[in-house]
Amino acid sequence: MHIEVIISTLNSRVESVLGNLLQPRSDLSYLIVHQVTEELPEAANEVVALLNARFDVKYIEMHCKGLSKSRNKGLVNSSGDIIILFDDDAQLVESSLSSVKNAFHDKKVDFCTMKARCPDGEPFKAAYKGYSFSHTEFSIFSVSSIEIALRKDSIERLGVEFDERFGLGAKYSASEENIFLLDLIKSGASGCYYPRYLSTHPSFSSGRNWGNENMAFSKGAFFRRCFGFYKGLVLLFLFSIKKYPDYKDYYSFTGFFRRNVQSFKSL
Repeated sequence: MHIEVIISTLNSRVESVLGNLLQPRSDLSYLIVHQVTEELPEAANEVVALLNARFDVKYIEMHCKGLSKSRNKGLVNSSGDIIILFDDDAQLVESSLSSVKNAFHDKKVDFCTMKARCPDGEPFKAAYKGYSFSHTEFSIFSVSSIEIALRKDSIERLGVEFDERFGLGAKYSASEENIFLLDLIKSGASGCYYPRYLSTHPSFSSGRNWGNENMAFSKGAFFRRCFGFYKGLVLLFLFSIKKYPDYKDYYSFTGFFRRNVQSFKSL
């Protein structure tokens, strides 16, 4: 079972990619999707040359922005049995390779989510469960992209791709991975949570940055995209109540909900 890590990166951020790769091994490869929208500095071009020199790396250059566009490009060009989706600030936990293989072998699922940890070894999220469970339409809400592994043939069979209206660089800058997983489940895919570490990632994440208005106010569009008008509006209201402790330093409840209703209507 061959594992392929698809890494999305933008412009000079490619300089951080090389240091996040493991030493070459026969059961692991990388696909680097590099979105280039400006002239690269010399250091970035040197890293690109080093990436292309590795036998376990495939490098693809795109001349557009949009994280979901990058993900879709990577999925189309991937060749691994199991696909892991990373950004350029995540690193694979080497011991996770056997865990990933075990998860797909034992659970017979189409996708699997695992845990991420911070560089100091602490869990990336405090709410990780200590036991396995099957994913539902609602459990995928809490999943981050750095926690996901996918069975390649399942993605091809179901024909699911990322909604390019969502994700960094798009009109709605968050929740693209949750929409993708929900579309998988609605298409008949099965998924599980497996309580092992998959990745290491800095404690800060753009998906938690409630001070970023583009992120905070994309939730309305997310709920309408996933659940339609009436159900989506109710869930948006409940979400606004639940997440108030997280965003209260930036917005009032009324302001947060009102702006997300605008986002809801704009989809």
